Amino acid sequence: MGHFQVADGSVFEIVAKDTQYCLAVREAGWTKVFKSSDPEVYLAARDGSSGQQWRLVAGNSLQHVESGQFLETHVKYLFMKNAHRPWDGTGSPLVTPRLPVPDTAYCTDTGN
Repeated sequence: MGHFQVADGSVFEIVAKDTQYCLAVREAGWTKVFKSSDPEVYLAARDGSSGQQWRLVAGNSLQHVESGQFLETHVKYLFMKNAHRPWDGTGSPLVTPRLPVPDTAYCTDTGN
């Protein structure tokens, strides 16, 4: 897949390489590896629902359309334990936190 641009405020799906799946949100607790009470982002079979749609906000934030929450993850340095499985032990969960994250990237100009 190539590079594409999305206009601010546009609504879209974040589709996996296997285009039958896209990112969606579910309640916390499904992924036992990560200890979090925040709703989790996961790959779901595409159904076109608002639960699978995202909006670009302020040019740099992704907002889940159905919940209004923003996509977030912790950035970590990569430490490989096994060169043949670089993803083992290096991930951090994608979540949509219940409380707003204090960052100006989530603020939009209201024209006031």
